[in-house]
Amino acid sequence: GVSNGAIFLYELASDPRTAGRFAGYAPVVGSPHAGFNAPPLHPPAAFFGVWGELDTTVPPAAANASDGVAVDTSYAGGWRYTAARAVTARWAEANGCRPEPQPLGQPHSWGGRGCVGYQFCAGGSEVVECVWGGGGHDAPPWAEDALLHFMRPRASDAP
Repeated sequence: GVSNGAIFLYELASDPRTAGRFAGYAPVVGSPHAGFNAPPLHPPAAFFGVWGELDTTVPPAAANASDGVAVDTSYAGGWRYTAARAVTARWAEANGCRPEPQPLGQPHSWGGRGCVGYQFCAGGSEVVECVWGGGGHDAPPWAEDALLHFMRPRASDAP
């Protein structure tokens, strides 16, 4: 999902009616609203998140490092979102991954696109976070190929 579609994926992952139906989640330029950073209901659940470094609508970075909240500056009053690193850390914890993300080489970094991954996750799941430099509130040109590459091996995992 992209933008609001990405935000909806977090709801699908935590809702008992839908969570067990997905083998993985791939939000693009979307994070849960602040206070709604729920882990996946049925881990292990693969995760590949993409955020634009310069996005002012759903910013990937926290405005205040101590609270993990990113603030939308595109609209008056602004919306409050969970910062990208807080999202991926929560999913990594739920998936039993090591707590510190590591820079990823090929195939996930796609030529140094700013991707990190949490390693040694339960059940072979992966948690990947890509904050692409220069990107705004749009999908990077490499996202489709990267997400297909990431999800294709998991396609038969979903019930």
